[in-house]
Amino acid sequence: MKDWFSYYLESLRRSWNRTTREEQQQLIARFSIALTLGIAAILLCSFYSVLPLPVRVLSLPAMAIFAWWLGKEVIAPQIGRKL
Repeated sequence: MKDWFSYYLESLRRSWNRTTREEQQQLIARFSIALTLGIAAILLCSFYSVLPLPVRVLSLPAMAIFAWWLGKEVIAPQIGRKL
């Protein structure tokens, strides 16, 4: 099992090093957006039942737009700077 995991990590490392900087940035942005959308969905599911109906209707698109913006404009550039 340990050999398989180390081979997997080495394969990921080689694949990452073969991609261009622009492709790396795109991958980071996609991952950041997916992560923030997932967190927003979990948060919304946690409080959805206690929200009044008008707030429910508006909260779904608002959370989705905010999560997309946060992933693309805030988190992805921060991760990109660390690399």
